[in-house]
Amino acid sequence: MKTFYEALDEFLELKESELKPYTKFGYAGRIKRLKELFADLKLEDITTEEVQDYVDDWQKKYSVSTINGYLLIIKQVLEQNGIKLERINVKNDKPRKLRLYSAVDIEKVEQYYLDHKEKTKVHHLPIFIALYTGMRFGEILGLQWLDIDLDRGLIDVSKNAQEIKENGKRKKIIQTPKTLSSNRTIAIPQQLIEILKPFQPKEDEDWEKYVCSGKSEPHDKRSISKSAEKLLAKAGVDWQGFHAFRHSYATRMMEKNIPVKAISDLLGHNNIGTTMNIYSHTTNDFKKECVKKIFEDEKFKREKEKEILKNEVIKLQQQMNEIMIKIAEL
Repeated sequence: MKTFYEALDEFLELKESELKPYTKFGYAGRIKRLKELFADLKLEDITTEEVQDYVDDWQKKYSVSTINGYLLIIKQVLEQNGIKLERINVKNDKPRKLRLYSAVDIEKVEQYYLDHKEKTKVHHLPIFIALYTGMRFGEILGLQWLDIDLDRGLIDVSKNAQEIKENGKRKKIIQTPKTLSSNRTIAIPQQLIEILKPFQPKEDEDWEKYVCSGKSEPHDKRSISKSAEKLLAKAGVDWQGFHAFRHSYATRMMEKNIPVKAISDLLGHNNIGTTMNIYSHTTNDFKKECVKKIFEDEKFKREKEKEILKNEVIKLQQQMNEIMIKIAEL
């Protein structure tokens, strides 16, 4: 029976053509760690109990998503060799707290733009695209002007700009979006159209240049993030990272009672289950508000009925008093 090390190398060879460059880059660290852990252990000696022990240990130092990343590779390698593990328990005692920009934060950013409109630069555009579309950071950096139709108010998402390390140097790559459902068309609000218009190429200019760099290649993530952090600081907003714009976008739509299917489509999620799992805190808060409103309405209704009844009694008492006075006068 082959070792896990050997099986892992075979797995990678088979997956080579399927994996996107950025996914391979992400796999590299996990694979190195797994090779260290399992080393020359025979596949037949890897048991559910042993993997569960590793998971229990990982829970003390890694996030649930990181652990699931390790498990995905382990299970795929074993299943490729006819070995199926039983259910591995990954405890999620601490629900992930999403980083968000509040409604007040968003108002501050919008106001800062209005007050300093003429100072807006091309490298500031990712902030506003993220704010008004909920797109992923890589999708934003991969946008070319030919993907945007300002007249119709639409953006076609079909690319994802990422960075990987190659021979010790950072290299920019353009690949397809995260999933098939990530290929989508997004409607954009008038606010974003007005922000983008001054930067739109003229008819005889290059429409293949990247929106957020104004050049033939995308801007790098780090410098864009630093630029965004500085602008938000000037607006009086604490930097929460680019992905927080995506979470804020989804949360605002949830709070406005937009159908989950529509939100899922706009975000490019595989299914509404993904959307619900990530934003369950929002739906739970909404449920609480609904229940509160129902019972507050019931309470208000009961109080109103009491008040009407009380007024009727007072009215009857007045009528009785008037009758008694008339009888006394006879």
